[in-house]
Amino acid sequence: MQLEELKTKNKHKVGAPFRFSDGIIAGFFTVKCAFKIGYRQLEGFVKGLKAFFHLKKVPNFRTINWRLINLQKYGLEVRTKQSGRNLEV
Repeated sequence: MQLEELKTKNKHKVGAPFRFSDGIIAGFFTVKCAFKIGYRQLEGFVKGLKAFFHLKKVPNFRTINWRLINLQKYGLEVRTKQSGRNLEV
């Protein structure tokens, strides 16, 4: 599924192709919010679970942050709301 999404996303792209799908970037953001960690810590966490996610490479923290900002431009709503001790994503 990730490969199909990447082919579609890179079809008419100018410049370097995307190596990570929007779905996996959004999934990383969910992990970031769930564990309340920063982008650098998220990068290390994902590197530790690289085999579980079936990734050959892991995006660096700047790539994850940049892609999330761009996903917001295209309509992805990234809102975190913390009520009491629970975190809703």
